[in-house]
Order: sequence, then structure tokens, then C-alpha cells
Amino acid sequence: MEETHSCGSSTNLDDCEDNDVFFDDPDQQKDGPLTWTCLLALTCTVGGLQVVWSVVLSNGTPFLVSLGLSKSFTALIWVAAPLSGIIVQPLVGVLSDTKFTAWGRRRPFMLIGAIGAVTSMLALAWVEDITDFLTVWLHLQDTNLDIKPLTITAATVLVYVLNISIQPVQMSMRALIIEQAPPAQQQRASAWASYMTGAGNIFGYTVGYLQVEKWFERPSLTHFQGLCVTASIVLSCAVFTTCFFVRERDSRSMALTKRSRVSTLRNMASVPRDLMYCYSNMPQNIRKICHIQFWAWMGWFPFLYYSTTYIKDLYMTSEAVVSTSQPAITADAIRAGTLANLSFAIVAFFTNISLSLFLLRPNKSTSESSFTAPFSGRSSSVLGPNISIIHLWTAAHIFFSLAMTSTFFIRSHTSGTILIGSIGLSWSLTLWAPFAIIGHEIRTEMNRPPTGTILSLSNVAISTPQIVAAVVCSAVFKIVDVFGGGDGTAWVLRLSACVMLRAGWLTWSFGRE
Repeated sequence: MEETHSCGSSTNLDDCEDNDVFFDDPDQQKDGPLTWTCLLALTCTVGGLQVVWSVVLSNGTPFLVSLGLSKSFTALIWVAAPLSGIIVQPLVGVLSDTKFTAWGRRRPFMLIGAIGAVTSMLALAWVEDITDFLTVWLHLQDTNLDIKPLTITAATVLVYVLNISIQPVQMSMRALIIEQAPPAQQQRASAWASYMTGAGNIFGYTVGYLQVEKWFERPSLTHFQGLCVTASIVLSCAVFTTCFFVRERDSRSMALTKRSRVSTLRNMASVPRDLMYCYSNMPQNIRKICHIQFWAWMGWFPFLYYSTTYIKDLYMTSEAVVSTSQPAITADAIRAGTLANLSFAIVAFFTNISLSLFLLRPNKSTSESSFTAPFSGRSSSVLGPNISIIHLWTAAHIFFSLAMTSTFFIRSHTSGTILIGSIGLSWSLTLWAPFAIIGHEIRTEMNRPPTGTILSLSNVAISTPQIVAAVVCSAVFKIVDVFGGGDGTAWVLRLSACVMLRAGWLTWSFGRE
């Protein structure tokens, strides 16, 4: 096992400030290994942000439907996440690559984004109260005006603001992980990020299943409001920990060009050109990973946003709940969907831990972990000869396709919960493999590419197919509503199996090269 003691012998978070990895003076920076406390401080924001995502993914669609939106329209609203990823994250990536402040390159964007995310999330939770207040304040209550369209419009705007605010946090935390961890620890840092993602998912889905609103002893607090308050507190604490304990490397040598004195407006205008230049000159392996992510995330979008709704619909059609009152059915159905997502998060978390123990164990004959095997051709791990992270990522895509196809045979919410939970096996590789490979490529390139811009291009590859998937989901829901044909949610899951097969083929081809 590799030694990680040179970051500091103590296990206190304060040791991170004394670590030579976190010196502000670039002449004193070294690629020394990070202790677990440094890795914890570096990656905890990943977990905090995942708590926010778990709230949005598990309860966002039911909340929007409760406001009066149709399923087909919610699919178009959720396009906010990939759309902001395409537009906002590249801007943040290039600007943070070309600007260095007294607070560093990434942390100012992370802090600003976190403030916007917390504010918009809380406003979304209280959107009905806000619109009621505006109606009274503007003296519209006596005009017989239907305030439902106003509420829906406000909720839509807040969903977009939330997703726009998340992008700087998401880009900054991934860039920090790559820039702070030395090349030999890129796979370990990526594994820690996946641990935090799993822990954030488990926490978020657990509080979603519990009656979290009772924790705050406010009778008027709804379940969704309690979740948003909890997620806001967790995200704020995580961002504070990373910003306070992690000192950024002075990575001005990694900037795109020497434009540190050029105005911000001119930098923003040059973003498309910089992105195209970076894409044309990025390492070949990173470009291939982006192609794989494009097809994979076209399949992940329906699952992540509609798995809760899928279990909810199965629950509500169960004969066991026919005699129950409708409000009670809906509440219990949403909790059943959240429980399915909790099982999904638990499976992903423990799969990540198990794989990291196997794949990060060095080969005794080559002193090389099986993570680097796809690039060296000398793969050997405790999982078996010639088994690497690329092969497992391929299997994960194929397993996802088979699982989504099996929805043809699912009839009860219990079997549906087992199915959703099993997808955690595939999700664990999605959280780890692409970012570990990209980080490895960036830190080992002789002419190191700009981290923020590379991650922004990777996010474009993740976000663009989700827009396509959102439009397809909306069309499927509309077709099912008009012509019938069963459960529209099940059909969008089945369609996701087709595109995931394409991702599996590309990953398999990548592993053979």
C-alpha cells in the first residue's frame, strides 16, 4: 500500500494548512501525497452538493406535480440542469482558468454558487407562500386572478436559478480535486469523491424517507421544505470546510493564455474560441471519455429524474392501497420511491468502497494499480487477470441496459425497488471511472491542459444528451397521455436501455485500444 503520511502525521484537519501541498507560494508546492484528513476536506463539498441533488431528484418531480404541472412539462423544466451545464459551466471553467484572486482560482466561484443554490432552494420550497404574499402585497386577491400560473412560473424560474448556481460549485470542486491531488493519488482522490457522493446520496434519501419536517418543531413545515432546509445546512457546512481548510495551488502556469490583465468581458467573449481550441487539442483519451459520457448520460437522465415517480406509480396501482384515501396514498407512494432511491444509494456506496479496495491495490510484479492498466496494458488485480476499471465500466453500462429492459416484467413496487437498488452497481462506476481517468490524463500530460476548461467540456458532454433525453421524455409522456399505452415512466426507462448499449460499446472499444 502506498504511504500517505507526508501530508502530516496528525489526523487533525488543521494539518492540511501545514501541508506542503497547500502552500500558497508556488515555489514551495510539491506533489506530496495527501492524508485522509486532507482528502476529506478536499472532497466533502461533493457530498454536500449530492445531498442537494438527492432532494431534487427524489422529491423535485412530485413537488412540481403537486403545484399543478403535468409530467410532460416537468421533463422540460428539468432541462434546466443540462442547459445550465452547457452554458454556465464552460464560462466558469474558462474564467477561473484565466483569473487568479487572493482567495484562489476556484474557491470564489464555489462560494458564490453555494450562496445562490441555498437561496434559490429555500425560495423554491416556499414558492407558494411567496406568491401568496405577492398577491396580497400587490392587492390582487380581489381580482379573481388565478395565482396557480404565477406559482408555476416562479417555481420554474427558481429551478433554473438553482441549477445555474450549482454549476460553479460543481466545476470548482472537481477542478480542486484534480489540481490539489498529485498524479499518483488521482484515482484515490476520485474514489474519495465517489465515497462522498454515496454518503451524500444515502443521507439525502434517508432524510427524504423520514419525516424530517418534525425535526424543526414547526407544524406548518411541509416535507419538501424540511428537506430543503436540511440540504441547505449540509451544503453550507461542506463548502465552508473546503474553502477554509484547502489552500489552492497557484496554478497560473496551467492557464489558457496570458490574459490575466484582460477585462472579464473580453474573457467571456473568448470562451467559445477557447473551448473549441481546447477540444481540438485535448488528450485523445479524454476526448474518448467525453464521447462515452455523451451516450451514457442520455440513458441516466430518465432514471435519475423519474425513478422515484416510477416506484410511486407502481405503488399507487397496487391493490393493497386501493381502499386508502388519495392524499395518504400519494404521501406513502413518494416515500416508497425515496426508499427505492435510498437502496440505490447504499448499493452504489458499498460498491465504490469494494472496488476501490480491489482496483487501487498495486500489482506486486509491476507496482501498478489496475486503474492504470487500460493505459499500460499490464492489468492484473484481485478481481482477476486483465480486469480493470475500464472493463467494469463496460459491464456497468450493459447491466443498466438489461435492468431497464426488465421493467417489462415488473408488476409490484417491491420488485421495482429491488430493480432500482441494483442500478447502484452501475452508478458507482459512473461516479468514479470517467473522473479518475480524466484526472489521471490531466496530471500526467507533459503539456498540462487547463483543468477548468477540460472539466467544462466534460460537463458539456454530460449535459447535452440530457437535453435530448428531456425532450424525448416529454414527447413520450405526451404520446402516452393522448394515445395510451401503459405507464409513460416505464417507457422512458426502457428507451434509456438502448442508448446505454451504445455507451457500453464505446467503453469496450476504448478498453481494447
